[in-house]
Amino acid sequence: MFSITLTALVAALAAAIPTPGPAPEAPQTRIALSVTDAGGRTTTAELRCGPTGGNHPAANAACAALTQVEGDLSALQVNTAQACTLEYAPVQATATGHWRGRPITFDRAFPNACALLGSTGPVFALTPDPTVPQSEVDGAFTAI
Repeated sequence: MFSITLTALVAALAAAIPTPGPAPEAPQTRIALSVTDAGGRTTTAELRCGPTGGNHPAANAACAALTQVEGDLSALQVNTAQACTLEYAPVQATATGHWRGRPITFDRAFPNACALLGSTGPVFALTPDPTVPQSEVDGAFTAI
């Protein structure tokens, strides 16, 4: 009888001890990006980070650039020494979504696509340039 009581006591104690549940998920990053050119054509992409995904053509490089500025798109200064022509062909870049669970918005006009890419690097590089190998695009924006 003692062994049955001891077994019941151990079972009751084991049931009373809380078991750890699943670890909380890290906040996701999901950003809807768009670039509208001077002709009114809009290109869009979705970027996800942690894990990297979406249909962004340079998602790994874009997530790396955003990580360096903790998701603050206005702080991106990827290649300020980039030489651009003085051509005025304005582009509008917008972003809405969440960076690691924190809401973000971005809406800025640039004088041309070159100025946009010089400031934001791979984040708004939504259409790959067919004359530049993708490996160069991914590697070009890894350091600020």
